[in-house]
Amino acid sequence: MRTSREPPKVTENVCPNDPDRKTTSKPQNVAGSKKSLTVEIVCGSFLIVFAINYFTGKRENENLALAWAAKFATKGSIFEKNFSLLGVGEGEDSPLLLKEGQNVFKFYASGRRYCQGLLATMELKSSHDLISRLFNLVLPCKDEINFEVYMNDESMDRVVFPLAKKKAAKGMQKEFRDLQRFAGLMANPCGRKWVVDELSVISESKEVAGDLITEAVLEQARSKTDAARVKAAQEAHKELQNARQEALQKKRAERKKMLEEAEAKLSAEAIRKKEAKDRARQMKKGMPRMKMTRA
Repeated sequence: MRTSREPPKVTENVCPNDPDRKTTSKPQNVAGSKKSLTVEIVCGSFLIVFAINYFTGKRENENLALAWAAKFATKGSIFEKNFSLLGVGEGEDSPLLLKEGQNVFKFYASGRRYCQGLLATMELKSSHDLISRLFNLVLPCKDEINFEVYMNDESMDRVVFPLAKKKAAKGMQKEFRDLQRFAGLMANPCGRKWVVDELSVISESKEVAGDLITEAVLEQARSKTDAARVKAAQEAHKELQNARQEALQKKRAERKKMLEEAEAKLSAEAIRKKEAKDRARQMKKGMPRMKMTRA
């Protein structure tokens, strides 16, 4: 019997610690680590900016609300003259504002005849929210304040009477049910003074609107607005004068600087000319004297 021998087969075992295999997988690991590091840096930066904006926006809203309270709810202000109790407490040191959110503040006043109280709600821009702040850059919104006055039911009859700008009045009439059911837009009456054309009156009764909007009320409102306009015009005129003076001073300073530069330039040229003249004189003195004789 013949037995055939096959040549031995050589097999190669690839070890996991093969250096060639390391070189092929290393670039992939480096790229993945760089990508994850970039993502971590971006996320960390966003969180830092978000936290900074949160605290700065929170302080901004608080300062705005406190500025409003300092102007309208302190001693000698309009609310102090009309109400005996201001703020949310009963003591003198009670806080004036109640903070319900980072951008919502409330003010309460009571202690007036025929009136239960007044509630003012300030809804400010969400400056503490970074996403809302960025959104406000695209679609700007305004700070709003809403006043609610609660009258005693036995002291006066119920009356529906809003006064607003024309666009706002149309929106209010569609939004509030009382205005839809009981009131309507009033046309300007003939033969008497009325509100400006930019405003609209919504009332359920012409007589009520006429009793509320009297000539004395209009004159008082016009006097206040005229005083405010005069003050604004004076401030604008003052700002214009200051701007003109600053521009004039700047122009004078520029002219003075140009003259100084021109004088410096002229003096430098004069110095150069004098030096050239002195140099020529020195060279002339240093040359040997020669006499010419005729044969």
